[in-house]
Amino acid sequence: MLDTLIINIPIYDEFVQITGNLKSIKGAVEDYQIKAVPSYVKKDLKTGDLTLGDSYHPFESLPTSHSGMAIKFYAVNVANSNPYISLNASVKILQGHNVYGGESVLNLASEMLNLLNEVYPAFYSCLNIRGATIAKIDSTFSVSLPSDLLVQPCLRFLSNIGDGHRKSDTQRDFYNTVYFGGKTSRYGGAKIYGKGHELKEEITKLQKSAKLGNTQSINKLKVLNPALVDWSKTLLRFESTTKARQLKRLLYPVNLWDFINYQRDEDKDVLTRLWRYWFDPILSILKGDIMPDIDDSEVYDLCKSNLMSYTKSGKVSYTKANNVYNFYILLKRDGYVAVKSRYARRTFDENVQNLTSLGYSKSVLQNLSLDTVKTVPVSEIVKMDFTKQFPDEYTPVISEHIYKFAKYLNGGTIEFNKFHNLYDLDGNLLPQRKSTT
Repeated sequence: MLDTLIINIPIYDEFVQITGNLKSIKGAVEDYQIKAVPSYVKKDLKTGDLTLGDSYHPFESLPTSHSGMAIKFYAVNVANSNPYISLNASVKILQGHNVYGGESVLNLASEMLNLLNEVYPAFYSCLNIRGATIAKIDSTFSVSLPSDLLVQPCLRFLSNIGDGHRKSDTQRDFYNTVYFGGKTSRYGGAKIYGKGHELKEEITKLQKSAKLGNTQSINKLKVLNPALVDWSKTLLRFESTTKARQLKRLLYPVNLWDFINYQRDEDKDVLTRLWRYWFDPILSILKGDIMPDIDDSEVYDLCKSNLMSYTKSGKVSYTKANNVYNFYILLKRDGYVAVKSRYARRTFDENVQNLTSLGYSKSVLQNLSLDTVKTVPVSEIVKMDFTKQFPDEYTPVISEHIYKFAKYLNGGTIEFNKFHNLYDLDGNLLPQRKSTT
């Protein structure tokens, strides 16, 4: 599912002036009929005269009936591109929530561009819409657990797994979210969180605002109905973020319209492939015969029976088996990270490989020191079913402005029925809503 999209749109060359390697707009921000505030205000205490600094466009949220779209105009001293405006929105602006949704980038982009045009038409006419690029794109899949009581234990379990560049970011180990990758990464990252808890917090804030008479909050609460809340309670959300730099590395188009044409005409599963890039290394760690209740004596017996060797004289040696078992005890006592810091990389990896060869997955080894390995039915994580992404009656909401942007697409046409289709992780068409006509 497509969640959040950030689009950068440059202004036309005719409105640009160049100083060295940097580009700025000609004139002032207010000349472009967009919100502008002074960078500073200085008052002369003797005369009372005010001196205003150069104007700039502050971060702003353009409201819709469902949600807002964040915008920011970068007008001066811009490197590597013309001054540009950044648009940041999720599928909430289409349907009021992002518990589930569609996959069409064109659909969301059309709603975003039309909103900007409606609020700032004069400014919009200065923008090179065809030159718009994708700065960030989020793709999500969710899995429904048997009970909402399993969400937090599963998150704690998942917070301790990691492999290569997909290591858990312990600096942002919040209660409801597990992050993989650094917060400031210029390429992207991944996170796993409980959707029900997030939705509950959003509803609580809206209810407080609604009590004060906020009309937008009242309308949002109508969308976040009991059926939607109930659907979200057991959801574990897996969300990937891919930024422009990573799109280039993966050889995907960065230009907005090229990406939309690519999704429409060449690879309908491109969002799934981006999601898999971030999550396949993480989920692969969970593979294996996981034993939630590990008995130390059974581990020792497995080490002896599978890791024994023979001396030159033909005698049985359990030196390797004993060393691996002692390594296991250290993992259980001190924890995966602490033990890894004390071992040489090669020795540590060899010991981990020996234990995984006995049937203990890396994810369990990374959680041995925690109670979660005994309390979480890990088989529910391993057997995660990503096929049920939305209720049977759901149909993605299509922007009524989508046809306005056909001129930017290959062939200049839009096939409306393509935007209702949703696919699973393997690219198979998911069951669609049955027609009532």
